Amino acid sequence: YAQVRHAYGIDRLGSGANATVAILGLQEVPSAQDIADNERCFHYGKLRSRTLLTDGQRPPVTPGLFEPQEELALVRGMAPAASLIFTQAWSGSASWFLGVSQVLDGSRLPDSLSISYGICENDVRGTGPEVTSSSKAGANLLDSLVIRLGLAGVGTYASAGDSGSSCNGLPYSGVAWPASSPYVTSVGGTRLTPTGANQRQNE
Repeated sequence: YAQVRHAYGIDRLGSGANATVAILGLQEVPSAQDIADNERCFHYGKLRSRTLLTDGQRPPVTPGLFEPQEELALVRGMAPAASLIFTQAWSGSASWFLGVSQVLDGSRLPDSLSISYGICENDVRGTGPEVTSSSKAGANLLDSLVIRLGLAGVGTYASAGDSGSSCNGLPYSGVAWPASSPYVTSVGGTRLTPTGANQRQNE
């Protein structure tokens, strides 16, 4: 992560000490052990974080699998001193907006919201077999909340997907939602090759 921060000039922006990033989790969060391992491996300070429960949720969800670990590692890798908000939502795409609404209702807004999940847009608001009136309404509600966050100065970033234009890994073409929303900044993956002097050589 230090190589990436340097190659892209992020290290010149600071460590994110006064920043807060909200991370959407779909019924999963990084465990205390994940957080401790991350701190020890990369020599970070103690993480300042809080968890927002979603509608109808009493206890926090059981610590999750790879996705929340990856989010934790990447966000801290780019802004090691930033504080994090883990906001919860149920896994069905019609309910994702609930996690975003918790961020908007929070006592202090973050600087950005990160969404690493994605579903084929055609199966959320298109003509795919998974589309329902609820999935379309949930997508519209998420859009409206992201717009409100944007007006309040909070940028929302979503993963473009793991498989390019193959509709998030499905055997036909398409794009991933919510990265396809015009109100979200879609973030694609790169493979960075640095020189021996840790300068960007190619991608």
